[in-house]
Amino acid sequence: MNNDIEDLENIVPGLSSQVYEKFEHYFSLIDHYNSKINLVAKSTLSRAGIKHFADSVRGLEILEPELVSDQAVFDFGSGNGFPGMVSGILKQDTPHILVERDQRKAEFLKTAAFNMGLKNIKVHPGNVNELKKGSCINVI
Repeated sequence: MNNDIEDLENIVPGLSSQVYEKFEHYFSLIDHYNSKINLVAKSTLSRAGIKHFADSVRGLEILEPELVSDQAVFDFGSGNGFPGMVSGILKQDTPHILVERDQRKAEFLKTAAFNMGLKNIKVHPGNVNELKKGSCINVI
């Protein structure tokens, strides 16, 4: 599918080539699974670079000063992985917990994290109130 992922370097300059490669890989997974589990609106796929990836990166730039070193980042209702998966790609030294109660989307997130080699991402397939204190600290 034609998309604007290649344009991300112009929209969000300064990211490493490894990050751009992971973004392209993540987009290909979304494109592949989208017809099965409706991750993003079909009308936004061709503009995923701007609509989803760049939005996530810019939002994370705003939150970055609030992040505490060595503490996990949570994305509640992660769904398609924006912004949690993007944050996990950008901050691979920080544990990320993606909480998603839709089992199909949770499985997609697990598959995506595994396929991209993101060991810092753990997916909790359930409701946020099912998380137990301290249960998500060790992300590997």
